[in-house]
Amino acid sequence: MADKSLLRMKELQVTPKITLNIPSVGDILDDEGYYYWIVNSITQSPYSAMVELDDMGIDFTTITAFELFVLKARFILSSDLSYVFGDTFSKLYNVLSNPEISDEFKNEKVLRIGKNQENGEMVIYDAVDDIIIDQLVYEQIADGIRKINLIEKDNRRPGNDAAKHYLIQKERRYKRRHAKDKVNPYLETLVVALVNKQEFPYNYETVMDVSIYNFKRSLKQIQHTVNFDKVMIGVYAGTVDASKMADKSILNFIDFKSKTH
Repeated sequence: MADKSLLRMKELQVTPKITLNIPSVGDILDDEGYYYWIVNSITQSPYSAMVELDDMGIDFTTITAFELFVLKARFILSSDLSYVFGDTFSKLYNVLSNPEISDEFKNEKVLRIGKNQENGEMVIYDAVDDIIIDQLVYEQIADGIRKINLIEKDNRRPGNDAAKHYLIQKERRYKRRHAKDKVNPYLETLVVALVNKQEFPYNYETVMDVSIYNFKRSLKQIQHTVNFDKVMIGVYAGTVDASKMADKSILNFIDFKSKTH
């Protein structure tokens, strides 16, 4: 998957058979919770799923993100994925762990979970449309979704077994404590904040047609500009010594960091 600019793109091709949709802000706001559930389910790292995996008797440090995706494939891929994949997975799938074709699903959209006979690796495939998701393709899909939504890849790992057990218990307590918390609309909050910023040239109507990638890039740039202005005020006032700053990227008003994640 070539590293192309997404500023003018409506979709991102991962393979000849798999394309990622780049939705607009308005598309996502129609069902924000569901969109981010799909995004998070596909890109989730074993680290962020440590409690769920521990409940299943699985050590989160021993599996890959792709293996986690395969574990959840029956629930993810049988959902409406058009928000993320456009026409690639526009129809609901039956997901079968048994690779054998059965008469029950002969005329339906079916994704099968099985092993590649050549290398023994786990794959998800649709024999009818010739769609195959293996480790490499999954990583390309996840990287593409993260790029579209400006989500950083989670590479965290515990330093040792003691740290691992501590983190699991800490995360379990956190989930228990916040189990009944109301989830606030994330994107709606960002829209309201940016529309009311002088630097943002869109209103509540026109922002709906902006792609989520362009919207998030604009958010990052405005945040960076605000920080830049504050630092420059300190530099000119003599309260900030620019030569002693560890991160000198803030001394440039252009945000180069948020381009790739």
